[in-house]
Amino acid sequence: MKVVNPNNTSHSFLFVPRYYNFGTLEFILTNPVTAVATTVTNTNTTEDGFTSISFDFTFANNDKYEITIKDDEEIVYRGKLIATNQETQSYKLTAGFYVYE
Repeated sequence: MKVVNPNNTSHSFLFVPRYYNFGTLEFILTNPVTAVATTVTNTNTTEDGFTSISFDFTFANNDKYEITIKDDEEIVYRGKLIATNQETQSYKLTAGFYVYE
């Protein structure tokens, strides 16, 4: 799962692609609740087996998306993304909802 900060509009993350001989990548974010898919303009580079993808998108806190990265019709990467302003090391799904004693 990839984590982004909703307070920023520019985001980037690393991923390991299924294969490396790809051309222009199509980056699609799909909201699983509304089933709305958005193709996002991106830039990417590959180095040492990892691909870095950078994009601009406005997220709300606790938004969840499914990621699909394609080269033509072939899927290069598939995953999930969450937007949270919590520190990733101390992330709790129920932060602010329940009080633990």
